[in-house]
Amino acid sequence: MGLKATYADLHHSVSAFTGHLWLFIIKVLMDNRKRLKEVFAFALVMVPVMVFVIYFNAERQTKHWRSPVYRKSKLHHDPWEAPSPEPHWEDPGPYHVAYPRNYKFITDDTQTCKNTTPFLLLMIPVSPSDLKARSLIRRTWGKEKMVLDKLVETVFVVGLSGENGAQQERLKQESLQYHDLIQSNFQDSYRNLTIKTMVMLEWLSKYCSKVSYILKIDSDVLLHVKNLVELLLNPNTPKQNYMTGLVWWHSPVLRSRFNKFYMPISVFPEPEYPPYPLGFAYVMSMDLPPKILNASLQIKPIFIEDAYLGMCLKHLGISPTNPPDETMFLVNPRHLLSSCSLSKLIATTTTSVSQMNWYYVMIKKGVRC
Repeated sequence: MGLKATYADLHHSVSAFTGHLWLFIIKVLMDNRKRLKEVFAFALVMVPVMVFVIYFNAERQTKHWRSPVYRKSKLHHDPWEAPSPEPHWEDPGPYHVAYPRNYKFITDDTQTCKNTTPFLLLMIPVSPSDLKARSLIRRTWGKEKMVLDKLVETVFVVGLSGENGAQQERLKQESLQYHDLIQSNFQDSYRNLTIKTMVMLEWLSKYCSKVSYILKIDSDVLLHVKNLVELLLNPNTPKQNYMTGLVWWHSPVLRSRFNKFYMPISVFPEPEYPPYPLGFAYVMSMDLPPKILNASLQIKPIFIEDAYLGMCLKHLGISPTNPPDETMFLVNPRHLLSSCSLSKLIATTTTSVSQMNWYYVMIKKGVRC
């Protein structure tokens, strides 16, 4: 239809031009009959010339419209070419997150799970710009590879930085040096922590099916790796449907609009979230990532990452498990931890680089009650 319309317009333009030209000629004839021969000579020359010019320009324009650039344009597409379907994603709003989406891994040159099979994999979500935290972990508990004759490996998980391209280049060079980074193309932010965790589970499900356990742990948390491996090697520790940490069994849904974890009744009507381990550090058996991903297809993700995992566990009919000792996972301890406390510890939040360093040095020297 586009081509037919073009030539119809051309025909109309030529007809209009010819009509105006003949009106001009008649007027001239009436005004000056003596110049009849000159007028006819002018008309015989100009009419064919103008018709040629109009059709020549129209042909160029038609070819322009049908060039590859315009065929791919949304505004000037070839009417005979079927439009390529694009996914339509709804706006998640302020309390949900943009998941699932077609997120891709844009940095992933780690050999973990591809050429190695760790018993325990430590997954650390961290800001793309926080090289200081990654360096601290690489110098301390993240460097421990063989623990109680079991292979332990560490991977950092990042999204896209809101900064300029220089930050992305620094990440690229860091990945080439350490080979312990995976990066997906979601926007890395606090409100997108649920996306970060779900993308992490996607990567684990794809590459790490032979891993026994994973630990998701924040970058400001101290880990006593040996104590964790001992727990996982304990015959009483389940090998499937297992998730542990500092479990909140009756976490209230906060209804105050002034709280950063505010959740309206319209989004989550129940007064309490299902039980879940706090997000600063939790362990799961490797059968859970694909199960949680499947559950997420039925449960719209909220921005509170750990509570959302609890919602998925409830959907699966799985309950988290308390650790054998409640002092194994500590969040915001009021006082500095003693040697005795560190001897029982698996993970605790820290307040500074120096504090994490100090705790780690104490553990390596030997702690006991």
